Amino acid sequence: MTRMRVFVPPERVVHTVSLLNEWLRKQFAREREIMSLAGQLSFISPVIRWGRPYISDLFALARKSSARGARHIRLPASLRTSLQWWIDAITISPWVSIKEFAPFQPTVVFETDASMDGIGAYSPTTNTWFSYALSQREIASAFRRKSRCMGELELRAIAMALVTFAPDLVGASILCITDNHESAVAVNNRSSKMPKIRHLINFIGITAHRHDISIRARLVPREENWRADLLSKHQVEKFLALTPGASRFATTPLSVPTLV
Repeated sequence: MTRMRVFVPPERVVHTVSLLNEWLRKQFAREREIMSLAGQLSFISPVIRWGRPYISDLFALARKSSARGARHIRLPASLRTSLQWWIDAITISPWVSIKEFAPFQPTVVFETDASMDGIGAYSPTTNTWFSYALSQREIASAFRRKSRCMGELELRAIAMALVTFAPDLVGASILCITDNHESAVAVNNRSSKMPKIRHLINFIGITAHRHDISIRARLVPREENWRADLLSKHQVEKFLALTPGASRFATTPLSVPTLV
């Protein structure tokens, strides 16, 4: 059955990519230029839905410029990252399924968890799972000064589950179960003020957009997330014994970029 889709017209795609490439070369911009860019991206944001938080950033930048009374404002490096994300997204897929405009109804469920030992993910829908050992680089990335950020590791678990299982779930609506508040909020808001969390949200967004996947997160108590917890601690034999429906063989997880 053919899915109903909403498209960005080809000429609008070409115009938008050209415009964004021009902005990537800019060092400064006026308030009205920033507002104009935000307006043009807003026009196609119903299709590039994960890009909406970046439009809010543009409006915030324009307000900052106005408050300072500055004729020109220096464009931050984070803005260039956001604009490159837009270029990638609209180039990969200038359309979205009509399901994005309907109330969210999950067709697939993931359970994900992270510990200092690793990452675990299990889908009771497909009975697929993996248990992944974190590298020293990934662990180091989750530290903020002298404390560790479990939110980043938990969000990395969601990102890894998505990129690993997404190719077989094109067009799905995924509900991700997590016991971490920070990662659940980041997924549902599609944004974060923390650079490393936002880096992972960028990755989740482009992966979901590439495969026409809708994704939401649900926060649950830790004891209800026990299967993913076992996998994050590499207790595979116990997991298989307590989860008879699960596949006997693990899926090989795909990598997620690390920002250190």
